[in-house]
Amino acid sequence: MKTKMLNDNLLIKPDSVTTSAGGILIPTNANLPVRTGTVVAAGPDLYNEHTCGRRPMQVQVTDRVMYPENAIEVNVEGQVLALIQEGYILAIL
Repeated sequence: MKTKMLNDNLLIKPDSVTTSAGGILIPTNANLPVRTGTVVAAGPDLYNEHTCGRRPMQVQVTDRVMYPENAIEVNVEGQVLALIQEGYILAIL
């Protein structure tokens, strides 16, 4: 993927099927408040206005993450991906 992300933005490839704690398969179009996926592109860092410095990213490419369902969906090179800032990531799985 040739997409270069800026600042603390992430592109996430959503999982097609989620498994519940009991082993039930839940499709991604189910109305869940959170989604999971794999980071496919990440920006280099975030500028911190208070310290006038840069903060490295905590989330890296290939990390599986949990993120809110209201992420922006974009079409990049024929794939539907979620665009979100690192601060909105709920967990690294």
